[in-house]
Amino acid sequence: MVDIDVDVRGPYGCTPLMLAAHSGARQCTAALLEAHARVDERDEAGATALCAAAAGRRHHTMAQLLQAGADAHTVDHSGSGVAFFAAQGGSAACVRLLREAGVDLSAPNSGGWSPLHAAANSSHLEAVTALCEAGAPPHCQDRQGWTPLMLATNRIGQPGCRCKGCVRRRARSLRCMRVLLRKGAVCDAAASCGTTAAHLAAACDSAAALRLLRQHGADLWREDEDGHTPLQVARETSERQPSQAARLLVMMAANSTSIDPV
Repeated sequence: MVDIDVDVRGPYGCTPLMLAAHSGARQCTAALLEAHARVDERDEAGATALCAAAAGRRHHTMAQLLQAGADAHTVDHSGSGVAFFAAQGGSAACVRLLREAGVDLSAPNSGGWSPLHAAANSSHLEAVTALCEAGAPPHCQDRQGWTPLMLATNRIGQPGCRCKGCVRRRARSLRCMRVLLRKGAVCDAAASCGTTAAHLAAACDSAAALRLLRQHGADLWREDEDGHTPLQVARETSERQPSQAARLLVMMAANSTSIDPV
Protein backbone atom coordinates (compact mmCIF):
# COMPACT_ATOMS: atom_id res chain seq x y z
CA MET A 1 0.00 0.00 0.00
CA VAL A 2 1.37 3.43 -0.98
CA ASP A 3 1.37 6.13 1.66
CA ILE A 4 -0.09 9.42 0.46
CA ASP A 5 0.78 12.77 2.00
CA VAL A 6 -2.65 14.35 2.44
CA ASP A 7 -1.02 17.63 3.49
CA VAL A 8 1.18 18.02 0.43
CA ARG A 9 1.43 21.67 -0.58
CA GLY A 10 0.56 23.10 -3.97
CA PRO A 11 0.75 26.67 -5.33
CA TYR A 12 0.81 29.38 -2.62
CA GLY A 13 1.15 26.71 0.02
CA CYS A 14 -2.41 25.42 -0.37
CA THR A 15 -3.13 21.91 0.89
CA PRO A 16 -5.73 19.55 -0.60
CA LEU A 17 -8.00 20.26 2.36
CA MET A 18 -7.91 24.01 1.63
CA LEU A 19 -8.77 23.42 -2.02
CA ALA A 20 -11.60 21.05 -1.16
CA ALA A 21 -12.96 23.47 1.44
CA HIS A 22 -12.90 26.42 -0.92
CA SER A 23 -14.76 24.53 -3.63
CA GLY A 24 -17.28 23.08 -1.19
CA ALA A 25 -16.37 19.48 -1.99
CA ARG A 26 -17.90 18.02 1.16
CA GLN A 27 -17.20 14.36 0.40
CA CYS A 28 -13.58 15.12 -0.46
CA THR A 29 -13.29 17.23 2.68
CA ALA A 30 -14.69 14.39 4.76
CA ALA A 31 -12.27 11.89 3.17
CA LEU A 32 -9.27 14.13 3.85
CA LEU A 33 -10.33 14.63 7.45
CA GLU A 34 -10.71 10.88 7.86
CA ALA A 35 -7.18 10.53 6.47
CA HIS A 36 -6.01 12.85 9.28
CA ALA A 37 -5.35 15.95 7.18
CA ARG A 38 -4.24 18.76 9.48
CA VAL A 39 -7.28 20.98 9.80
CA ASP A 40 -5.43 24.13 10.89
CA GLU A 41 -2.55 23.96 8.41
CA ARG A 42 -1.78 27.40 6.94
CA ASP A 43 -0.95 28.58 3.43
CA GLU A 44 1.71 31.18 2.61
CA ALA A 45 -0.60 34.02 3.69
CA GLY A 46 -1.47 32.33 6.97
CA ALA A 47 -5.00 31.30 5.97
CA THR A 48 -6.47 27.95 6.94
CA ALA A 49 -8.99 25.62 5.31
CA LEU A 50 -11.72 27.30 7.37
CA CYS A 51 -10.74 30.66 5.88
CA ALA A 52 -10.87 29.11 2.41
CA ALA A 53 -14.35 27.72 3.01
CA ALA A 54 -15.55 31.11 4.28
CA ALA A 55 -14.10 32.90 1.25
CA GLY A 56 -15.83 30.38 -1.02
CA ARG A 57 -19.23 30.86 0.69
CA ARG A 58 -19.26 27.21 1.79
CA HIS A 59 -21.02 27.23 5.14
CA HIS A 60 -21.71 23.47 5.07
CA THR A 61 -18.00 22.81 4.61
CA MET A 62 -17.24 25.31 7.38
CA ALA A 63 -19.52 23.31 9.67
CA GLN A 64 -17.58 20.16 8.78
CA LEU A 65 -14.28 21.78 9.62
CA LEU A 66 -15.54 23.28 12.87
CA GLN A 67 -16.85 19.89 13.92
CA ALA A 68 -13.41 18.47 13.14
CA GLY A 69 -11.82 20.99 15.51
CA ALA A 70 -10.91 23.87 13.22
CA ASP A 71 -10.05 27.06 15.10
CA ALA A 72 -12.81 29.62 14.40
CA HIS A 73 -10.71 32.39 15.98
CA THR A 74 -7.64 32.02 13.77
CA VAL A 75 -6.20 35.01 11.90
CA ASP A 76 -3.90 35.15 8.89
CA HIS A 77 -0.64 37.11 8.59
CA SER A 78 -2.54 40.36 7.92
CA GLY A 79 -4.58 39.93 11.06
CA SER A 80 -7.73 39.05 9.14
CA GLY A 81 -9.95 36.54 10.90
CA VAL A 82 -12.32 33.99 9.43
CA ALA A 83 -15.16 36.54 9.61
CA PHE A 84 -13.18 38.79 7.29
CA PHE A 85 -13.02 36.00 4.69
CA ALA A 86 -16.75 35.32 5.12
CA ALA A 87 -17.49 39.02 4.58
CA GLN A 88 -15.36 39.12 1.45
CA GLY A 89 -17.19 36.06 0.17
CA GLY A 90 -20.51 37.72 0.95
CA SER A 91 -22.27 34.79 2.61
CA ALA A 92 -24.76 35.64 5.36
CA ALA A 93 -24.93 31.94 6.29
CA CYS A 94 -21.16 31.85 6.91
CA VAL A 95 -21.41 34.99 9.03
CA ARG A 96 -24.21 33.53 11.13
CA LEU A 97 -22.28 30.28 11.58
CA LEU A 98 -19.29 32.19 12.92
CA ARG A 99 -21.52 34.18 15.22
CA GLU A 100 -22.85 30.92 16.68
CA ALA A 101 -19.25 29.85 17.18
CA GLY A 102 -18.60 32.94 19.29
CA VAL A 103 -16.36 34.76 16.80
CA ASP A 104 -15.84 38.51 17.17
CA LEU A 105 -17.44 39.83 13.97
CA SER A 106 -16.06 43.34 14.41
CA ALA A 107 -12.36 42.56 14.96
CA PRO A 108 -10.21 44.64 12.58
CA ASN A 109 -7.16 43.42 10.67
CA SER A 110 -3.77 45.13 10.74
CA GLY A 111 -5.03 47.82 8.34
CA GLY A 112 -7.99 48.64 10.54
CA TRP A 113 -10.54 47.04 8.23
CA SER A 114 -13.33 45.14 9.95
CA PRO A 115 -15.40 42.43 8.26
CA LEU A 116 -18.06 45.08 7.69
CA HIS A 117 -15.52 47.18 5.74
CA ALA A 118 -14.79 44.16 3.54
CA ALA A 119 -18.47 43.39 2.91
CA ALA A 120 -19.34 47.03 2.11
CA ASN A 121 -16.36 47.42 -0.20
CA SER A 122 -17.51 44.39 -2.19
CA SER A 123 -21.18 45.50 -2.24
CA HIS A 124 -22.22 42.26 -0.52
CA LEU A 125 -25.65 43.26 0.75
CA GLU A 126 -26.42 39.95 2.48
CA ALA A 127 -23.16 40.00 4.41
CA VAL A 128 -23.55 43.68 5.33
CA THR A 129 -27.04 42.98 6.65
CA ALA A 130 -25.98 39.87 8.57
CA LEU A 131 -23.01 41.64 10.17
CA CYS A 132 -25.12 44.63 11.22
CA GLU A 133 -27.81 42.36 12.64
CA ALA A 134 -25.09 40.53 14.59
CA GLY A 135 -24.05 43.80 16.21
CA ALA A 136 -21.03 44.82 14.12
CA PRO A 137 -20.67 48.61 14.60
CA PRO A 138 -21.48 50.44 11.33
CA HIS A 139 -19.53 53.54 12.41
CA CYS A 140 -16.10 51.87 12.72
CA GLN A 141 -13.20 53.58 10.93
CA ASP A 142 -9.98 52.14 9.52
CA ARG A 143 -6.57 53.73 9.98
CA GLN A 144 -7.32 56.31 7.28
CA GLY A 145 -10.68 57.14 8.80
CA TRP A 146 -12.74 55.32 6.18
CA THR A 147 -16.03 53.81 7.32
CA PRO A 148 -18.08 51.01 5.72
CA LEU A 149 -20.56 53.70 4.60
CA MET A 150 -17.82 55.58 2.77
CA LEU A 151 -16.63 52.39 1.07
CA ALA A 152 -20.16 51.48 -0.03
CA THR A 153 -20.64 55.00 -1.40
CA ASN A 154 -17.32 54.90 -3.21
CA ARG A 155 -18.24 51.63 -4.91
CA ILE A 156 -21.09 53.36 -6.73
CA GLY A 157 -18.51 55.27 -8.74
CA GLN A 158 -16.27 52.35 -9.60
CA PRO A 159 -15.60 51.91 -13.34
CA GLY A 160 -18.43 50.23 -15.17
CA CYS A 161 -20.95 50.59 -17.96
CA ARG A 162 -24.71 50.43 -18.31
CA CYS A 163 -24.92 46.68 -18.63
CA LYS A 164 -27.21 44.79 -16.27
CA GLY A 165 -24.28 43.59 -14.16
CA CYS A 166 -22.91 47.08 -13.53
CA VAL A 167 -26.36 48.52 -12.89
CA ARG A 168 -27.08 45.78 -10.35
CA ARG A 169 -23.73 46.37 -8.64
CA ARG A 170 -24.45 50.07 -8.22
CA ALA A 171 -27.92 49.24 -6.93
CA ARG A 172 -26.44 46.82 -4.38
CA SER A 173 -24.02 49.50 -3.21
CA LEU A 174 -26.89 51.92 -2.68
CA ARG A 175 -28.82 49.28 -0.74
CA CYS A 176 -25.72 48.65 1.38
CA MET A 177 -25.70 52.37 2.17
CA ARG A 178 -29.34 52.18 3.24
CA VAL A 179 -28.69 49.26 5.59
CA LEU A 180 -25.67 50.95 7.16
CA LEU A 181 -27.54 54.23 7.65
CA ARG A 182 -30.54 52.43 9.10
CA LYS A 183 -28.23 50.68 11.56
CA GLY A 184 -26.68 53.92 12.77
CA ALA A 185 -23.77 54.72 10.46
CA VAL A 186 -22.50 58.29 11.02
CA CYS A 187 -23.17 60.29 7.83
CA ASP A 188 -20.59 62.97 8.47
CA ALA A 189 -17.70 60.78 9.59
CA ALA A 190 -14.60 62.04 7.79
CA ALA A 191 -11.44 60.34 6.58
CA SER A 192 -8.04 61.76 7.49
CA CYS A 193 -8.23 64.04 4.44
CA GLY A 194 -11.61 65.40 5.48
CA THR A 195 -13.54 63.46 2.86
CA THR A 196 -17.04 62.36 3.84
CA ALA A 197 -19.57 60.05 2.23
CA ALA A 198 -21.18 63.14 0.68
CA HIS A 199 -17.93 64.08 -1.06
CA LEU A 200 -17.68 60.55 -2.43
CA ALA A 201 -21.30 60.56 -3.60
CA ALA A 202 -20.66 63.84 -5.40
CA ALA A 203 -17.49 62.47 -6.98
CA CYS A 204 -19.50 59.45 -8.13
CA ASP A 205 -22.10 61.83 -9.57
CA SER A 206 -24.80 59.92 -7.71
CA ALA A 207 -27.86 62.02 -6.97
CA ALA A 208 -29.51 58.97 -5.38
CA ALA A 209 -26.66 58.58 -2.87
CA LEU A 210 -26.67 62.31 -2.04
CA ARG A 211 -30.43 62.28 -1.54
CA LEU A 212 -30.15 59.26 0.75
CA LEU A 213 -27.41 60.89 2.81
CA ARG A 214 -29.41 64.11 3.04
CA GLN A 215 -32.43 62.18 4.32
CA HIS A 216 -30.29 60.89 7.17
CA GLY A 217 -29.01 64.33 8.13
CA ALA A 218 -25.68 64.51 6.28
CA ASP A 219 -24.04 67.92 5.94
CA LEU A 220 -23.78 68.31 2.18
CA TRP A 221 -21.84 71.55 2.49
CA ARG A 222 -19.01 70.38 4.70
CA GLU A 223 -15.51 71.18 3.48
CA ASP A 224 -12.67 68.68 3.24
CA GLU A 225 -9.13 69.62 4.24
CA ASP A 226 -8.64 71.36 0.86
CA GLY A 227 -11.75 73.45 1.39
CA HIS A 228 -13.84 71.58 -1.18
CA THR A 229 -17.54 71.03 -0.59
CA PRO A 230 -19.49 68.21 -2.24
CA LEU A 231 -20.92 70.76 -4.69
CA GLN A 232 -17.44 71.80 -5.81
CA VAL A 233 -16.47 68.16 -6.14
CA ALA A 234 -19.56 67.52 -8.28
CA ARG A 235 -18.78 70.51 -10.50
CA GLU A 236 -15.20 69.36 -11.00
CA THR A 237 -16.41 65.86 -11.86
CA SER A 238 -18.55 67.23 -14.68
CA GLU A 239 -16.66 68.29 -17.81
CA ARG A 240 -19.20 69.91 -20.15
CA GLN A 241 -22.50 70.19 -18.33
CA PRO A 242 -23.67 70.22 -14.72
CA SER A 243 -23.75 66.70 -13.37
CA GLN A 244 -26.86 65.20 -11.81
CA ALA A 245 -25.19 65.48 -8.41
CA ALA A 246 -24.39 69.17 -8.93
CA ARG A 247 -27.94 69.93 -10.08
CA LEU A 248 -29.35 68.18 -7.02
CA LEU A 249 -27.10 70.13 -4.66
CA VAL A 250 -28.01 73.44 -6.27
CA MET A 251 -31.71 72.59 -5.96
CA MET A 252 -31.26 71.75 -2.30
CA ALA A 253 -29.47 75.04 -1.75
CA ALA A 254 -32.21 76.99 -3.52
CA ASN A 255 -34.89 75.31 -1.40
CA SER A 256 -33.10 75.88 1.90
CA THR A 257 -33.25 79.10 3.87
CA SER A 258 -30.49 78.04 6.24
CA ILE A 259 -27.88 77.13 3.66
CA ASP A 260 -26.27 79.50 1.19
CA PRO A 261 -25.37 77.97 -2.19
CA VAL A 262 -21.68 77.82 -3.02
